[in-house]
Amino acid sequence: MLRKIAIKVVGRWIDKGFIDLELRECYEFGIEIILLSVMSIIEIAILGWGLKLLSSAIAFLLTFISLRRYTGGYHANTWVKCHLYLIIAYILNIIIVYILRPNIYIVFVAVQLIGISVIVLFGPIESSGKEIDIIIIRRNKRNALISFICLDVFSLTLYSKLPEISLVIYIAVLEVIILVVAKKL
Repeated sequence: MLRKIAIKVVGRWIDKGFIDLELRECYEFGIEIILLSVMSIIEIAILGWGLKLLSSAIAFLLTFISLRRYTGGYHANTWVKCHLYLIIAYILNIIIVYILRPNIYIVFVAVQLIGISVIVLFGPIESSGKEIDIIIIRRNKRNALISFICLDVFSLTLYSKLPEISLVIYIAVLEVIILVVAKKL
């Protein structure tokens, strides 16, 4: 379905002269990725809203997407699996938050120690078949560390007023770190 939408949109752009015919596949691929990403975000937001956890869903998405952008990690081999894994990661996040809520300080310390170590030692992870230039690797590692530290400070700041949101952020960071380690191993 998403493929058909991408094909129609690109076809119209070609007809109107917005893009060249030679770039058709590239644009179709890009639009398909954007549509899948938007669909995943909307589904997680609806799931969060349905569970009366919309703020947690938003915190999860912002954390997961912003950190994952620079760290890389495990990538599913199909769009459907990618979509499914993101939904599963959110559901696991909800479950883990409720299990670990009484031990929140242990989670904070563990994520801080493990997160920085993994980013420094392994990050960023290259996608299979796509090598990254050393300059981009250094930039992404720096950006991942900055994102991690900002998320850490933000989460700690939220803790006094919104401890569950704070924990959602930490668990999302931990999930991204797990994906980095999974790809590296």
